[in-house]
Amino acid sequence: PNPTDADLVGLAQAGDCASLGQLLERHRPLMLAVAFSILGPGPDAHDAVQDACLLALGRIGQLRDPQAAGPWLSAVVRRTCLN
Repeated sequence: PNPTDADLVGLAQAGDCASLGQLLERHRPLMLAVAFSILGPGPDAHDAVQDACLLALGRIGQLRDPQAAGPWLSAVVRRTCLN
């Protein structure tokens, strides 16, 4: 069975990098859509998503609601694009 976002967040917060990778890959299309909507399609949007993934790696422990991983990642991308 496929783990839920909450499962993946819990494992990632416990130090499981593979779970974080799976979570980021699951939400990559949404993250790209957010970046494209702000920056347009192209390398800047892809760079913003990559930067957001690195931020998420360092801040996954701060995510209080594991079920809100998608909206949280979208917000990280949005802030990255606006910076």
